[in-house]
Amino acid sequence: MNALARLEKGIQKAIEIGDEDALRILGTEARRLQGLAATTTEDTTADELAKAREELAAALAQQEYEDTTALGRGLSRGVDVAGRGFGSALEGLGSVTDIEALEKFGAEMVAENEAQLAEQEAMATRLKDVEGAGTGLDFYLETIGETAPQTGLSLAAGAAAGAAAGSFVPGIGTIVGGLAGAALSQIPFFYGNNREAQKEAIQQGLRVEMSESAAFLNSLPQAALDAFAERLMVGRLLPTQKAIRAGGLFTRVAKGAGTGAAVEVPTELGQTLIERAQAGLELDSEEAIDGYIETAVAAGLIGGTLGGGAAGISRDSRAVEAEQRAIVEQEEQEAADAVSFDVLCVGVLCCDVM
Repeated sequence: MNALARLEKGIQKAIEIGDEDALRILGTEARRLQGLAATTTEDTTADELAKAREELAAALAQQEYEDTTALGRGLSRGVDVAGRGFGSALEGLGSVTDIEALEKFGAEMVAENEAQLAEQEAMATRLKDVEGAGTGLDFYLETIGETAPQTGLSLAAGAAAGAAAGSFVPGIGTIVGGLAGAALSQIPFFYGNNREAQKEAIQQGLRVEMSESAAFLNSLPQAALDAFAERLMVGRLLPTQKAIRAGGLFTRVAKGAGTGAAVEVPTELGQTLIERAQAGLELDSEEAIDGYIETAVAAGLIGGTLGGGAAGISRDSRAVEAEQRAIVEQEEQEAADAVSFDVLCVGVLCCDVM
């Protein structure tokens, strides 16, 4: 544990026990370590102490930022975002079923993840923070990391359900099972996020109460859109997939990235509009439009990465077709040879009889 972290722990303890002298001393040391003027004295006011503590928190956040990677920061936030969504879903389920313990557990889960997200927001690189190649790369990696937990769960659930359904009904069973499994895995996430959007609308005075039915029913098309878009990007649902996956590595990656972005951007925007509409939040406010822009840019990056990656690791469709044709031709040739052999055998037998 570094010096600033130890000081933060000490300050928290001093606040808990009400030790003002210790708090004053720790505040002075915090300022010194941050290169600030150690001006704290016995006459230091509560506001000055609060300011020192804020400065310490900012220094800790900066140090944590420097000690972590952009992908790691995004992944950490992604886990908390998913946790908040699933926690809110549990809270809603507890409310509907009158299971107080479940409702309380979900609410605590939401509060815990909200607090962690608030702490991490100071380190987050948003679109407005992008000023060059360095911050642009940070934004990209954090965006990929933030969506990884949700995307990973969806792909895994879809693959498992598709394999199970495909064992009973090959082909179409794999496709339908994959879509259903992916969508079902995302319903709690979207249901929870819809509930949190409704809470925000209540705080803004735009609605007076929660609507569990609206939050849940609107999560169904959101989850379906999510599952379908992912299968378009990484599966073979598009009729143009053969053309997309034809060519050299860079050609396939470029075509896959473009297709992925074209699929993911309208999907994410649609999900965001559904979330805001069901909550009663304004759809055309400045805040909403800024959110749409950031969502579209992030979706383009995510879709491009998934689509390009899937196309890149796949084989050239032309080579696959050539191999398949060769197999068919070989089987046809073997069948023709077998017929010729049978005819020859019959002819030999006939000659022997004569």
